[in-house]
Amino acid sequence: DLLHTTFEWQKDPKLVLEKLFEIARRENYGTAIFLADPYDENDSDIDGIAYIASHNKETKKQFIQTFSNGRIIGMPEIKETTAKIEFLFGPHTDRKETMNFVKRNEKWYLSSF
Repeated sequence: DLLHTTFEWQKDPKLVLEKLFEIARRENYGTAIFLADPYDENDSDIDGIAYIASHNKETKKQFIQTFSNGRIIGMPEIKETTAKIEFLFGPHTDRKETMNFVKRNEKWYLSSF
């Protein structure tokens, strides 16, 4: 039950983003589904991350290349129930993006980037 299964790393949006990078580095997709908004109010990019375990080998390879070297470069901008963090990602860690988060029941989830 995605609404009720929670983890310690969901208490901080920075930890959620770091968990995404860890999942890619370790190729351990079991908790990827818990990165996404349990109310499913996220974009298709986040759906791709959340359901990576069910994708084919080539898609998983792209996921690993995209996120395994990711790193946070900005300070989290946290408002009441939303947050934003700038990060670098890609095979050469040269793509810059902002990850958006949503807070549900005191836990943080990815919503878009």
